[in-house]
Formats: sequence, structure tokens, C-alpha cells
Amino acid sequence: MISIEAIKNNYFPDHLSALRHSEYEFLFRDTIDFILAQHKLITNELPDDPLTDLLLPHAYHPNFIIDPETANHAQYESYLSQYFPLERPSKPETRIIKHPEEETDLVRILFQKFTPLKYEKIIERQKMLTLEQKENILNQYFTGHQSYPELDFLSYTFETAVNFLELEQLKTNNFQAFITLPVNPTFGYHTPEKIVNSGLLSTYVMTMKRSLDAFSKISGDLSTYACYLLPLAFQHKVIFTININQLLGLNSSVVADLWPLVKTATPTIYHNLQKSKQNYAPQ
Repeated sequence: MISIEAIKNNYFPDHLSALRHSEYEFLFRDTIDFILAQHKLITNELPDDPLTDLLLPHAYHPNFIIDPETANHAQYESYLSQYFPLERPSKPETRIIKHPEEETDLVRILFQKFTPLKYEKIIERQKMLTLEQKENILNQYFTGHQSYPELDFLSYTFETAVNFLELEQLKTNNFQAFITLPVNPTFGYHTPEKIVNSGLLSTYVMTMKRSLDAFSKISGDLSTYACYLLPLAFQHKVIFTININQLLGLNSSVVADLWPLVKTATPTIYHNLQKSKQNYAPQ
């Protein structure tokens, strides 16, 4: 994270040059000053707590720069808005939007690997199986193997919202596909439990409100740059596709929210992984 001194001495790095000498320059400076003052106040109360960085604005995180691709995204989003003229963005919940049919997809994959049948014959045989037979096939598979590379073929697509620090952690993992939407106030912001318990909640909320007020004034003319004022606590919507083996190794605070969704979508796979003697038990 860039130092506070560097932030104070460098209000407008090259990627924010459009704000310099604009009608919003004073508002930008004044809002940043306010945010940093509140960050200092909370940091003094919670020294050495990395969560206090959630109050720092996106403008000065070294990894947050609106590149041409992001700007193109904003333009395309504006274009698509004609098809949803009355819709407003909503705060995304963590949910599973696509998942395999375990009794169909995994059984088919097992037939493909462990039988010499052609694909068309496999589909025919599979359709003839009862649900009980399919469950027996899956249970026998999990009981008789030490590892499960076949699970790499089963993909789950999740949607959730994370703050920027969580997003940076999430990006260090392996995914089959990963999409990030630009930060948007509608997605809400994260409030650490420690902030609530420390008696600093009103200061924290006031900081978010001040940044939102400035965002609303700047976004009309300079929408591409307005998000730089939002503290890192504001959330980004992410959509990612991942297989079970990748999910088992996922290093992220969101992982605890994903396994209950896997349990609901594919209970046989979930429960067999829990019973496995290997390091496959979902955490």
C-alpha cells in the first residue's frame, strides 16, 4: 500500500490528470483529506490492523488503475443500458448460478474414463440407469479412489461481491474463468466486525457517506474517475468459474460462503468429499 505521505504529496497521478484543474479538483482534494483524516483516527484506535486500509481511497492503491479495457467496459455498459432502462444495479448476494448435475455429468465422465464405450452408447446406458444406481456408482467411486482428478471436469460458477483487498487475494487463485465488475456504490461496502465492536462505526459510516456524496457529484461528468474516491471497503461484483479441486485449494475469505452452495447443488459429491480420508474435506 502506498504511504499516506505519498498520497498527500501526489493528489493527481498521471491516471487522474483529467481531474486536475477541473471544476471537481477542490472537491476531490477536500474529500481525500477528509477520508485520510478519518483513516488516521481509526488507525490510532486500531494500530497494526490491516483492515483499517479499507478506509483508504481506491485512487492510491497501486494495483487500482482504470485501464483502457475498463473504460471500454464502462462505455459498453452504457450502451447495454438501453435494453434495461428501468433497472438499477442491486447488491449481489453470494450465489451459485451454474453447477453440474452430479448424477448425470459425473457418471458420464466416469463411464467415459472407465469403459470402452463410445460417447453415444454411454449416453444411452446412462439414461437407462435409476437414480439409486447412479448414486451407487458415485459412492463406489469415492470409496475406491485416493484422488479425484475426474472432478476437474465439473465446473461451478459463482457470483459474489468483495471489497478490493479481498479481490486482490481472490485473484491469486486459479480459476477457469474470472470476471470483475468495476466498483459500484450500489454493491455496498464491507464493515469489519472489529469496527462495529470498537465504537468507531459512526466514524466509519460517515467516511463512506462523505465519499458517496463526492462520487455522486463527480460521476455525472467524469464517471470513469469517480470510483477512485470510494474507499477500498466498497465492493466489486465478481463472477468466477471453478472446479471442485480448485475450490478445495481456494485461498479466500469467501470460501466459507461457497461450500454450503456446493452442498445444496451437488450433495452426493459434497458428502463423499467430507467422508474422504484424504485432505478433501470442505472447510
